[in-house]
Amino acid sequence: MRLFRSKYRDSATGTDNPIHGVGRPDIYPCHGPMGGRAVTWFDEEEAICWLLGFTPEHDFTLFEGRAASGELLPDAHDYEVLIVERGALDFDRLTVVPVKEMLKRATGVPGVSLRHTIADLLEIEIIATEVSVDEKVLREFFLSVRMPPASTYRPPGWPHRDIPRRLMELATGYSRERLCLSDPTEVVDVTGSRIIDWQHELAVKTGPLVYPAGELDRILDDDGQPIDHDKLLDQGTRK
Repeated sequence: MRLFRSKYRDSATGTDNPIHGVGRPDIYPCHGPMGGRAVTWFDEEEAICWLLGFTPEHDFTLFEGRAASGELLPDAHDYEVLIVERGALDFDRLTVVPVKEMLKRATGVPGVSLRHTIADLLEIEIIATEVSVDEKVLREFFLSVRMPPASTYRPPGWPHRDIPRRLMELATGYSRERLCLSDPTEVVDVTGSRIIDWQHELAVKTGPLVYPAGELDRILDDDGQPIDHDKLLDQGTRK
């Protein structure tokens, strides 16, 4: 479980290619240090990464058999448990995985506006822009949240009008001080621009963030050294 958490904390699909022989292209492997094998599946509709099973064997035969018999993916009971478990999650843990995944996807299509509803609660729009300079990339991120939320549910730790700032922290892994957040007046993407509708959305934008070329995760400091992520989820209070 520690390996699963560490590999999938920042990416819903991990770092390996999907496996074959299970009848679908979105099942990913997780290789254990002692030779065991596990497989995972990112449920886009529910915005959750499922650990589908583990075997100490050095192959995926068990999971191929489960796929053939229709027993690989979560069943109705699993989703009932998910509903109960999510009811006990605070705002950060409910939103961190889906908003990270949204930011990763947006980084892969600079200038394109991506919209998604996470946790059946928040309608979010994210846009990433970038400029290459030598062997570095300057990126800026825009995030907006439609108001009011899609549901009346308010998980513990609800950040109220601070929602977009907290989501940007969770998506990038860095505190707002490092991100140099500001309140934008307009949204710009490849199709044009629009004025922020402050009556129906909350929005935030980062300052320029410097990344190594090909790096999507850690930003660089003024000396060109990678900056470790801030321990946002381990802190009892927000910065």
